Amino acid sequence: MVRKFEFKNNDLELDIAGEKFYIDPFQPDLFNRIEEGKTKLLEEGDKLKSLDDNSTTQDLEKGIEQAIKTCTTVIDSLLGENSTERIFKERRISFLDAVDVAHFIFIEIESYIQSDVVNKYSPNRAQRRSKK
Repeated sequence: MVRKFEFKNNDLELDIAGEKFYIDPFQPDLFNRIEEGKTKLLEEGDKLKSLDDNSTTQDLEKGIEQAIKTCTTVIDSLLGENSTERIFKERRISFLDAVDVAHFIFIEIESYIQSDVVNKYSPNRAQRRSKK
């Protein structure tokens, strides 16, 4: 009898605005890109929060434009080059939409790693399987 091994597809599949993206959750640099992306987005958020009554509408406009650019850079770093263009197509990229997409990606990657991968390969896996 021949024993056979087949590789499983462990990629996380994301469907964002009808576009499919596949992420290998254990790419060597993925966690670094996630942390860098979160840091950049938090910095942009802090810059926007620092605008006050003395700030002009032009200051606000520039801040929002920079925040959108940062979001698109982060999205492209996680999903691949030109991903933002694929997601938004002809739609104008708004600040809130860009932040929502980036947040969705972060949450889904972390959730997939925690629930699907860690639980699947945790040390007590044999115990759980024996209870079935």
